[in-house]
Amino acid sequence: AFYTLKVLDDDLSILDHASIERGLRAILNDTQGQSAESHAVGLLSSMRRDEWAAARKEMLSSPTNKASLEAIDSALFAVCLDDAKPDGP
Repeated sequence: AFYTLKVLDDDLSILDHASIERGLRAILNDTQGQSAESHAVGLLSSMRRDEWAAARKEMLSSPTNKASLEAIDSALFAVCLDDAKPDGP
C-alpha cells in the first residue's frame, strides 16, 4: 500500500515527534496482513535503469499510478516499509 504522512504544518514547521509517531503507527496498523508484493512500487528502484524507465512509463498510463508517482517524486523524503526483496542483484 502507498501512504502519505504530513510532517510539516501549514507554516512549514516540523510536526512534533509524537504526531509523526502516531501517523507512522496508524500506517503500520493499517497494513497488517497485507501483501507487499502487489503494491511494492519501491522495488522499481532495484531494477536496472532502462527496465525501471520502461516500468515507470507503463505505470504513468494509469491515473492512479501517475498520482502516486507524482506524490513520491515531490515528497520531502520516502520511507519504505516493504519487506519484499528483489529476485536478482
